Order: sequence, then structure tokens, then C-alpha cells
Amino acid sequence: AETVATVPVSPRILRVSVRTRGHTWHVFSAHAPIEAAPPSAKEQFWAALDAALLQVGPCSGDETIALCIDANAKVGSVTCPAIGDAEPEHENNNGLLFRTLLSAHGLYAVNTFIAAGATWRGARGHESRIDYVCLPDAARSRVTSCSVRHDVDLAPAARDDHYALAVEIGRAHV
Repeated sequence: AETVATVPVSPRILRVSVRTRGHTWHVFSAHAPIEAAPPSAKEQFWAALDAALLQVGPCSGDETIALCIDANAKVGSVTCPAIGDAEPEHENNNGLLFRTLLSAHGLYAVNTFIAAGATWRGARGHESRIDYVCLPDAARSRVTSCSVRHDVDLAPAARDDHYALAVEIGRAHV
């Protein structure tokens, strides 16, 4: 990488911008409040993420946004260009807020268009998809695979509750 800049946006949002070979990736890591959180906490989070995305976008041809998010969102019962119908779940309130944010920024949740599997397991064994990798719609044709990686240890604690989500992106053809 030629340059790397890390920008903490809030306790729940981090932006890492990496410039290499004339291209900049603005990678956001975010963790939304749980579905049962007070509405004000959820509204504050989604507004802060919206503002952070607006700060770097819309991106030009030599920049790309990637949003890696524990959205605590269930989606798929309402589809649109941002949310597909792969492994749909009934949309919850966080799902509505997530879908609205993606639509506003021209992003799409890759693992709602490619069946990748559950990304989270509750204490009683229930599994769900609440974690997402989101890319600009313009990058859709470059995605070569999307899968949950059970071989990656994300939780050094006694119980694994989240699984890594891997998305492979090919180079743009010139």
C-alpha cells in the first residue's frame, strides 16, 4: 500500500482508507446496535454511518467503498437493488434502516444476492444472517465469490457467535 489512513468515526464505526496502485479503498467496519436497543441509539448510529459515507462519497472511478458491518439486521423479505432474495429473512427495524442506507449510497449487500450462509449463532444455537459485506453497485460484476468462513476464528472467547464473511473481487477489465 502506498498510504493507509485510519479514521475512527465513532465507537461503533471505523474507516480505513488504503491507496495502492492508483486506487483508493475506503473500508468501513461498523457495528449497529442490537434490534432491542432504544430507537434513539439506532437512529444515532445509522445517521453517523450515513454521514461518514457521505464524507467519502460518491466515489470516482479510482475509489471504492466497502462496508463490512454487523448490522444486527434481518433482510430479504423486501428486495430492491441493494438487498437480494438469497436466504431471505423477515425484515426487522434494523433491516429497514440498513436497506435505506444502502439504497441512499448506491451500495448492495453482497451476501443477499449470493447464498453464503448464516453469519451469527445465538447462545441457544439459532443461526441468522446479520453481518454483511456491501459494495457499490458498479462492483457487482467483479464479485467472484462470497462465503462464510468457519475456519476463521473471530472469537477467542468460549463461544463463537459470529462467522467471518469472505468476498472475493476480481480486477476491473480495461
